[in-house]
Amino acid sequence: MRWHDETREQLLSEGLRSYFEALCAIKEFQDEIAAACVEILSDRIPEIAKALGKDIDAKRIEASPVRPAHQEAWLGALLPRDPAPWDFHLGLYWNVGDLNTGRVRASVSVEIDTKKELEKYLNVCRNAGIRRPPSSYSYSGSYGAEFGEDMQPSDFAVVREKLKELLGEWIQVWSKCGGLTAILGK
Repeated sequence: MRWHDETREQLLSEGLRSYFEALCAIKEFQDEIAAACVEILSDRIPEIAKALGKDIDAKRIEASPVRPAHQEAWLGALLPRDPAPWDFHLGLYWNVGDLNTGRVRASVSVEIDTKKELEKYLNVCRNAGIRRPPSSYSYSGSYGAEFGEDMQPSDFAVVREKLKELLGEWIQVWSKCGGLTAILGK
C-alpha cells in the first residue's frame, strides 16, 4: 500500500468515528448563532417598530435558515415581510474567499423585490443626510441594502456587539428617513 493510500484510509477511519459528532457540533453552533441573532433583534423590536412607523410582533422573528451555498454561508435571524414590505436579516456571512483570512461579515440588511424600490430607498437615505448610507447588492434575483463589516472572529462577544451597533445604525436610518411612509410614499 502506498503512503497516499494509508493516509486516505486513516482519514476514512477517523471520519467513521467522528463524522456524526462533528455534524452535531456544527448544528449546535448554527442553532446558537441563530438564537443570539434572534435575541439581538427581539431586544430592539420597540425601537424598530417606532422607526418603521409600523407595529411589529416580536414572535414573527425566526432563526434564518442556514443558507450554505457553493461559495458562501449565512447564519442569523429573519424578520419576514409584512408589515414591512421587505425581509429584514441580521446575522453572519462567510464567503469562501474569506476562509484564508479567517474573516466573517457581521451584517444587517433588507432584501428588496425590485431594483427600482432599492434605488428609491437609497435615494431617501441620501436625501435624509444619512452619514453612512447602506451599501447595495444583488443576490439571486432580489436586491438588498446592507450595513456590514468584515471582522476577525476572535470572540463572539465582539461580534455580538458589532451586530448590535449595525442594528442601531439601521434604526437611525429608518428614523431619520421617516419610516416606511417616506420610503414607500404611502
